[in-house]
Amino acid sequence: MTALAAPVVDAGRIRRTYGTALWDSRPVSEESRAHMAGLLRGQMQLLLPEVEERVAAMPGTFNRSAGQHVIARAHDVLAVPVTRESSAEYVYDLATLTRVLLALHEHPKGGRKAR
Repeated sequence: MTALAAPVVDAGRIRRTYGTALWDSRPVSEESRAHMAGLLRGQMQLLLPEVEERVAAMPGTFNRSAGQHVIARAHDVLAVPVTRESSAEYVYDLATLTRVLLALHEHPKGGRKAR
């Protein structure tokens, strides 16, 4: 039996997904919004475990606190089952949260780089 490899984060794909939700102004159908919501929720679930580890190791109380707030909000959102229509506002909120999780994934130390 072989062990399954950890899922790979495709940052480019995540950026395209949240970018479409945040900046594409074309009207979309309920079916398209539901699909987008599903993609974003899946991407959040993919990012969360690693972001949780990275936030715990962040230097600085403010950075850690902000990261913990984002993590808590993501868990709250994911705990609610999708049983209703995905409004444009809901998809926008998911996209914003996914964008922040990706930033925490890519910049685990928070803040600026040392000179």
